Amino acid sequence: AQTNNDGEYTIPGLPTGPVYISTHASCQTQNYYIDEWWDGADGEGIQDCNQAAPVTIVAGKDTPGINFSLEQGGTISGIVSGIDDNGDPVLIQNVDVAAFGEKCWGNLPVGARTIGDGSYTLVVPAGDYYVVAQTSSSQINYVTEWWNGGDGTSNCSQSELVHVAVGVDTGGKDFALQAGGSVSGTVADSQGDPIPNMHVFAQSGCNGYWLGGINTDENGEYTLFGMPVPDEDEAGVYIATCANCSGLTYIDERWDGADGAGIQDCEKAAPVQIVVGKDTQGINFSLAQ
Repeated sequence: AQTNNDGEYTIPGLPTGPVYISTHASCQTQNYYIDEWWDGADGEGIQDCNQAAPVTIVAGKDTPGINFSLEQGGTISGIVSGIDDNGDPVLIQNVDVAAFGEKCWGNLPVGARTIGDGSYTLVVPAGDYYVVAQTSSSQINYVTEWWNGGDGTSNCSQSELVHVAVGVDTGGKDFALQAGGSVSGTVADSQGDPIPNMHVFAQSGCNGYWLGGINTDENGEYTLFGMPVPDEDEAGVYIATCANCSGLTYIDERWDGADGAGIQDCEKAAPVQIVVGKDTQGINFSLAQ
């Protein structure tokens, strides 16, 4: 529903039971308002949907007083492009772009997804942000890149701040993504049964920077897209599990070059060979509890 001239709204036809209510300013091009979820406090609201409170809907009744008081912010915008298999430039749709208040992921981000022309707009409170075009969650075979004021970097520690002022669009934060490869495999328990919802991630070396992550499907299978081909002076791409990330109790392992063996000591882990446009298969894990 849309608010009227007095800022009032009514959402009809909701199912009975708990529902969650939020604003969506960008639907009406009100681009400088910060969207909020209702959190149970009149007019307060929260940006983190995980902290939202449910509204209980009763059949035939109106639940009033679900109010919001929105803060004005600014926007970050740009274009995400890459190079296709023929070597031609292409605008990339469905890339997740996020702004973090701290370097290397930090606190809960504000995010948006690129549309058909490769463009994105992030609505954020005034302040300073690190911006990343993240591809692994979109299953796109381009390398995740942080904005650094130049050609971009996959190393989050080399990212640069973007300053945002109230009512101002900070534009031109563009990304030209490099083509990457993918890594796939399965995660099973010690009995050979697949482990669904296990988080598998890639990093640039033993305790290196994060390159992407994804959860296994119901068959314990995963594919990590957008893995970079390492430079000559880089250690490579290392794959590991993170049971705690998924609320599981298995003992994590790092791939050590042996199918399904794995190892806990990252110093003994082995890099995975990445080839642009190709999937490196068989990076499997067998985890004990």
